Amino acid sequence: MGYMIGGVLGCFLMILLPILFILSVVFAIVKKSAGWSIVAVITFLIGLGFVGLSVFFAIRENAKSVKEGEKIEAVSSAGVSYALRGPSHWSKQSLGASEADVQWGNLFREEYLATISEPIVDFDESFDLDKYAELLSGLSSEGMEKLEKGDINSSVHPLYPARECRIEGTIEGIRIVYLIVYLEGEKDFYQLMMWTLPSKEEKAFPIFRKVAESFREGADLASLPTAEEQL
Repeated sequence: MGYMIGGVLGCFLMILLPILFILSVVFAIVKKSAGWSIVAVITFLIGLGFVGLSVFFAIRENAKSVKEGEKIEAVSSAGVSYALRGPSHWSKQSLGASEADVQWGNLFREEYLATISEPIVDFDESFDLDKYAELLSGLSSEGMEKLEKGDINSSVHPLYPARECRIEGTIEGIRIVYLIVYLEGEKDFYQLMMWTLPSKEEKAFPIFRKVAESFREGADLASLPTAEEQL
């Protein structure tokens, strides 16, 4: 009830103040009245204050929506603990990747993420991140038609060694483009497989990179970037 009354009062003031200001200016000029001049100044200041408050609350609500408009997906299981921050329009999905720790995305925007973690100790001592990325990128592209596999490049991450690879191919008649990020943590290798349609790549890939950059494991979870830091 209070919000409704406040809204009605606000609309009333938005209509009344400009009218009163214009009339007071006209009467002040025509009648050369100090009283009307004072009324004009007062209505102008009230209107200015009203606009200022509106801008303030709009900025505050926008900042609040940014802060609350991000989601954190945390993984905690035997020997594995990590988290990522993603956009508010993502939710948990069933993407058919039973081995994935996280299956996340948005069906309408065609943005998807699946993460896999594997203990480094399960690989040979000479097996480094570059070899892991080469192996997994090959496995990821199996079964694709009209395959276009990009180079495996170094990827920027604030805490962990990282590589990334762009893969495009056709699966069951549908063209898919992947951005796959490979990370080396303290005890695990991680694969962050993110994909969309080619027509949505321009908008989706910046989101994918922000999600990958937000990745934190174990003792580093306290440094998970806030929504504001990611923007």
